[in-house]
Amino acid sequence: TVILETLSGGIGAYWGWVQPEIAKQTRVCSYDRAGRAWSEPASEPLSLAQTVRDLHTLLANAGVDGPYVLVGHSIGGIYVRKYAADYPNEVVGMVLVDASHPEQFARYPELWEANESFLRLSALFPWLARVGLFRLYFAAGGTLDMGELPPTALDVAKTVWSTPAYFESQRAEGMAGQAIFADGQHLSDLGDLPLVVVSAGAQQPAMWAVLQAELATLSTNTQHITVDQATHSSLAFNP
Repeated sequence: TVILETLSGGIGAYWGWVQPEIAKQTRVCSYDRAGRAWSEPASEPLSLAQTVRDLHTLLANAGVDGPYVLVGHSIGGIYVRKYAADYPNEVVGMVLVDASHPEQFARYPELWEANESFLRLSALFPWLARVGLFRLYFAAGGTLDMGELPPTALDVAKTVWSTPAYFESQRAEGMAGQAIFADGQHLSDLGDLPLVVVSAGAQQPAMWAVLQAELATLSTNTQHITVDQATHSSLAFNP
């Protein structure tokens, strides 16, 4: 079974192109992290360990049997690495889709500065959703800059983006980001676990290629693919 773990602030619908294609070959599941879309709010403060426990509990309660190939996009890459560390007997392969490097903010503070700027701005988003501004925007024909996601996935995204709960969950993940990345620095390599690293080649800072190359050394059984024309989000959003 393939398990899809989306990027920071993401929802399962963001795999609108990827999931149906994988489903032609094997079972594939996406989900919404705590507080996101139709998922209940987190029962504990957001953390790397808690997010992984949530996923493990979800798979058990839903009867989704392994073994699993874990796919992590962006921060999802840290989550799936933690899952493999905590439940190694359940994981038989991993794909890192332009995944976050646990040391990226420690080594390149400018990356965190950009994140902090967004966090300051995002404090307004739950309030704007609560007064219906996003719902009005979409009702007036507004759209989301999500590449070429299929219309059904975009409709789900618009619905979710109209709720204050979505932005509260998105902001909570951003606020917990430094702790999540710090905890991720304690993760070990993957031994000989089959690993594919898919990296975006467009609109990325120079240091990103260095970080992606390092992720490709996590296993002795690795394939590293760089898609030159792809951006960080278009790897999932565009067919």
